[in-house]
Amino acid sequence: GPITQSLNDQMIPFVDFDGSGPALFFAHANGYPPGAYGPLLTTLASHYHVRAIQFRPLWPDAQPDGMRDWQPFVEDVIQWIDEQSETAVIGVGHSLGAIAILAAALRRHRGGARHPQSFSDARGRVQHDGFAAFTAPLRLLAISDDHDFAPPRAVAALAAIYRNAPVEVITLRPEDYGRTRIGHFGFFRDDMTKAAWLDTARWLGAQLPAATRSARTALLANAA
Repeated sequence: GPITQSLNDQMIPFVDFDGSGPALFFAHANGYPPGAYGPLLTTLASHYHVRAIQFRPLWPDAQPDGMRDWQPFVEDVIQWIDEQSETAVIGVGHSLGAIAILAAALRRHRGGARHPQSFSDARGRVQHDGFAAFTAPLRLLAISDDHDFAPPRAVAALAAIYRNAPVEVITLRPEDYGRTRIGHFGFFRDDMTKAAWLDTARWLGAQLPAATRSARTALLANAA
Protein backbone atom coordinates (compact mmCIF):
# COMPACT_ATOMS: atom_id res chain seq x y z
CA GLY A 1 0.00 0.00 0.00
CA PRO A 2 0.98 3.69 0.01
CA ILE A 3 4.10 4.51 2.05
CA THR A 4 4.83 7.87 3.67
CA GLN A 5 8.40 8.90 2.93
CA SER A 6 10.86 11.60 3.91
CA LEU A 7 14.56 10.84 3.80
CA ASN A 8 15.41 13.42 6.47
CA ASP A 9 13.81 16.18 8.51
CA GLN A 10 14.66 18.83 5.92
CA MET A 11 12.94 17.09 3.00
CA ILE A 12 9.27 17.48 2.11
CA PRO A 13 7.27 14.41 3.24
CA PHE A 14 5.13 12.64 0.68
CA VAL A 15 3.10 9.48 0.18
CA ASP A 16 4.39 7.07 -2.44
CA PHE A 17 1.55 5.20 -4.15
CA ASP A 18 4.15 3.34 -6.21
CA GLY A 19 3.16 2.28 -9.71
CA SER A 20 5.18 2.07 -12.88
CA GLY A 21 5.64 4.58 -15.65
CA PRO A 22 6.31 8.32 -15.79
CA ALA A 23 6.42 10.31 -12.56
CA LEU A 24 3.11 11.88 -11.51
CA PHE A 25 3.07 14.34 -8.63
CA PHE A 26 -0.21 15.03 -6.83
CA ALA A 27 -1.05 17.93 -4.49
CA HIS A 28 -4.06 17.71 -2.20
CA ALA A 29 -6.72 20.22 -1.17
CA ASN A 30 -6.94 22.07 2.12
CA GLY A 31 -8.06 19.66 4.84
CA TYR A 32 -7.93 16.58 2.61
CA PRO A 33 -4.72 14.53 3.10
CA PRO A 34 -3.31 12.29 0.35
CA GLY A 35 -5.04 9.22 1.75
CA ALA A 36 -8.43 10.78 0.99
CA TYR A 37 -7.58 10.44 -2.71
CA GLY A 38 -6.56 6.80 -2.43
CA PRO A 39 -9.03 5.36 -4.98
CA LEU A 40 -8.05 7.90 -7.65
CA LEU A 41 -4.30 7.74 -7.02
CA THR A 42 -4.29 3.93 -6.88
CA THR A 43 -6.04 3.89 -10.26
CA LEU A 44 -3.52 6.35 -11.72
CA ALA A 45 -0.70 4.18 -10.33
CA SER A 46 -1.57 1.59 -12.98
CA HIS A 47 -0.16 4.09 -15.51
CA TYR A 48 2.25 6.27 -13.52
CA HIS A 49 4.59 6.32 -10.55
CA VAL A 50 2.35 8.37 -8.25
CA ARG A 51 3.66 10.46 -5.38
CA ALA A 52 1.52 12.82 -3.29
CA ILE A 53 2.97 15.71 -1.30
CA GLN A 54 1.99 16.26 2.32
CA PHE A 55 1.53 19.98 2.86
CA ARG A 56 2.96 21.53 6.00
CA PRO A 57 -0.23 21.52 8.14
CA LEU A 58 0.18 17.70 8.12
CA TRP A 59 3.77 17.78 9.35
CA PRO A 60 4.65 16.89 12.96
CA ASP A 61 4.59 19.95 15.22
CA ALA A 62 2.91 21.97 12.45
CA GLN A 63 1.60 25.43 13.30
CA PRO A 64 -0.80 26.26 10.46
CA ASP A 65 -2.39 29.11 12.43
CA GLY A 66 0.68 31.19 11.63
CA MET A 67 0.18 30.96 7.87
CA ARG A 68 -1.20 34.06 6.18
CA ASP A 69 -1.27 33.01 2.51
CA TRP A 70 -0.59 30.07 0.19
CA GLN A 71 2.95 31.02 -0.82
CA PRO A 72 4.56 28.50 1.56
CA PHE A 73 2.71 25.72 -0.25
CA VAL A 74 4.15 26.92 -3.55
CA GLU A 75 7.64 26.88 -2.05
CA ASP A 76 7.02 23.36 -0.74
CA VAL A 77 6.01 22.10 -4.18
CA ILE A 78 9.11 23.60 -5.78
CA GLN A 79 11.40 22.08 -3.15
CA TRP A 80 9.63 18.72 -3.34
CA ILE A 81 10.00 18.46 -7.11
CA ASP A 82 13.67 19.43 -6.83
CA GLU A 83 14.23 16.72 -4.23
CA GLN A 84 12.71 14.04 -6.46
CA SER A 85 15.25 14.80 -9.23
CA GLU A 86 12.75 14.30 -12.05
CA THR A 87 13.48 15.93 -15.41
CA ALA A 88 9.85 16.01 -16.56
CA VAL A 89 6.89 16.43 -14.27
CA ILE A 90 3.24 15.52 -14.64
CA GLY A 91 1.34 17.51 -12.05
CA VAL A 92 -2.19 16.83 -10.81
CA GLY A 93 -3.80 18.93 -8.13
CA HIS A 94 -7.08 19.59 -6.40
CA SER A 95 -8.17 23.03 -5.19
CA LEU A 96 -5.33 24.44 -3.05
CA GLY A 97 -3.02 21.76 -4.44
CA ALA A 98 -3.79 22.68 -8.03
CA ILE A 99 -3.10 26.36 -7.38
CA ALA A 100 0.19 25.51 -5.68
CA ILE A 101 1.30 23.38 -8.63
CA LEU A 102 0.22 26.01 -11.14
CA ALA A 103 2.07 28.74 -9.25
CA ALA A 104 5.20 26.57 -9.03
CA ALA A 105 5.03 25.93 -12.77
CA LEU A 106 4.67 29.65 -13.46
CA ARG A 107 7.83 30.34 -11.53
CA ARG A 108 9.66 27.69 -13.52
CA HIS A 109 8.48 29.18 -16.80
CA ARG A 110 9.69 32.63 -15.75
CA GLY A 111 13.19 31.25 -15.35
CA GLY A 112 13.49 31.51 -11.59
CA ALA A 113 12.40 28.80 -9.19
CA ARG A 114 11.52 31.35 -6.54
CA HIS A 115 10.70 34.52 -8.43
CA PRO A 116 8.60 36.44 -5.86
CA GLN A 117 6.15 37.93 -8.36
CA SER A 118 5.38 35.03 -10.69
CA PHE A 119 1.90 34.63 -9.22
CA SER A 120 1.02 37.93 -7.56
CA ASP A 121 2.76 41.08 -6.47
CA ALA A 122 3.51 42.13 -2.90
CA ARG A 123 0.00 43.58 -2.59
CA GLY A 124 -1.71 40.40 -3.80
CA ARG A 125 -2.59 41.66 -7.28
CA VAL A 126 -2.50 38.99 -10.00
CA GLN A 127 0.43 39.32 -12.41
CA HIS A 128 -1.04 38.33 -15.78
CA ASP A 129 2.32 38.50 -17.56
CA GLY A 130 3.48 35.58 -15.48
CA PHE A 131 0.51 33.49 -16.57
CA ALA A 132 1.17 34.41 -20.21
CA ALA A 133 4.65 32.89 -19.92
CA PHE A 134 3.18 29.46 -19.21
CA THR A 135 2.94 27.35 -22.38
CA ALA A 136 2.57 23.73 -21.21
CA PRO A 137 -0.63 21.76 -21.92
CA LEU A 138 -3.26 22.38 -19.27
CA ARG A 139 -6.57 20.65 -18.61
CA LEU A 140 -9.01 22.14 -16.11
CA LEU A 141 -11.88 20.07 -14.78
CA ALA A 142 -14.94 22.09 -13.84
CA ILE A 143 -17.75 20.44 -11.89
CA SER A 144 -21.18 21.71 -12.92
CA ASP A 145 -22.62 21.52 -9.39
CA ASP A 146 -19.58 22.89 -7.54
CA HIS A 147 -21.33 26.09 -6.54
CA ASP A 148 -19.38 26.93 -3.39
CA PHE A 149 -15.64 26.50 -3.98
CA ALA A 150 -14.79 26.53 -7.70
CA PRO A 151 -17.88 27.14 -9.84
CA PRO A 152 -17.52 26.66 -13.60
CA ARG A 153 -17.39 30.41 -14.21
CA ALA A 154 -14.34 30.65 -11.93
CA VAL A 155 -12.63 27.79 -13.77
CA ALA A 156 -13.34 29.53 -17.10
CA ALA A 157 -11.86 32.76 -15.76
CA LEU A 158 -8.74 30.88 -14.66
CA ALA A 159 -8.39 29.29 -18.10
CA ALA A 160 -8.59 32.68 -19.82
CA ILE A 161 -5.51 33.92 -17.96
CA TYR A 162 -3.33 31.24 -19.61
CA ARG A 163 -3.62 32.88 -23.01
CA ASN A 164 -0.48 31.30 -24.49
CA ALA A 165 -1.03 27.75 -23.27
CA PRO A 166 -3.12 25.02 -24.91
CA VAL A 167 -5.90 25.02 -22.32
CA GLU A 168 -8.82 22.61 -22.30
CA VAL A 169 -11.75 23.03 -19.92
CA ILE A 170 -13.83 19.91 -19.32
CA THR A 171 -17.14 20.28 -17.48
CA LEU A 172 -18.24 17.19 -15.57
CA ARG A 173 -21.96 16.81 -14.86
CA PRO A 174 -23.40 14.39 -12.29
CA GLU A 175 -25.98 13.02 -14.70
CA ASP A 176 -23.24 11.95 -17.12
CA TYR A 177 -21.93 9.58 -14.45
CA GLY A 178 -25.21 8.33 -13.02
CA ARG A 179 -24.90 10.51 -9.93
CA THR A 180 -27.11 13.10 -8.29
CA ARG A 181 -24.13 15.14 -7.09
CA ILE A 182 -20.37 15.49 -7.58
CA GLY A 183 -19.60 18.84 -5.97
CA HIS A 184 -16.11 20.00 -5.03
CA PHE A 185 -14.90 16.67 -3.61
CA GLY A 186 -17.02 13.94 -5.21
CA PHE A 187 -14.69 13.38 -8.18
CA PHE A 188 -12.16 11.78 -5.82
CA ARG A 189 -14.43 9.49 -3.83
CA ASP A 190 -14.40 5.74 -4.32
CA ASP A 191 -17.94 5.68 -5.70
CA MET A 192 -16.96 7.88 -8.64
CA THR A 193 -16.84 5.94 -11.88
CA LYS A 194 -13.29 5.00 -12.84
CA ALA A 195 -14.04 6.00 -16.44
CA ALA A 196 -13.55 9.66 -15.48
CA TRP A 197 -10.22 8.88 -13.80
CA LEU A 198 -8.95 6.80 -16.69
CA ASP A 199 -9.84 9.57 -19.13
CA THR A 200 -7.59 11.86 -17.08
CA ALA A 201 -4.83 9.24 -17.14
CA ARG A 202 -5.05 8.93 -20.92
CA TRP A 203 -4.94 12.69 -21.42
CA LEU A 204 -1.88 13.04 -19.22
CA GLY A 205 -0.14 10.25 -21.12
CA ALA A 206 -0.86 11.92 -24.44
CA GLN A 207 0.91 15.09 -23.28
CA LEU A 208 4.03 13.36 -21.99
CA PRO A 209 6.16 13.64 -25.17
CA ALA A 210 5.97 17.44 -24.88
CA ALA A 211 7.32 17.22 -21.35
CA THR A 212 10.20 14.92 -22.16
CA ARG A 213 11.38 17.32 -24.89
CA SER A 214 11.75 20.12 -22.33
CA ALA A 215 13.28 19.47 -18.93
CA ARG A 216 11.19 20.60 -15.98
CA THR A 217 8.03 21.10 -18.02
CA ALA A 218 4.92 20.66 -15.88
CA LEU A 219 1.76 19.07 -17.26
CA LEU A 220 -1.15 20.01 -15.10
CA ALA A 221 -4.63 18.70 -14.53
CA ASN A 222 -6.62 20.81 -12.14
CA ALA A 223 -9.75 19.24 -10.67
CA ALA A 224 -11.18 22.48 -9.39
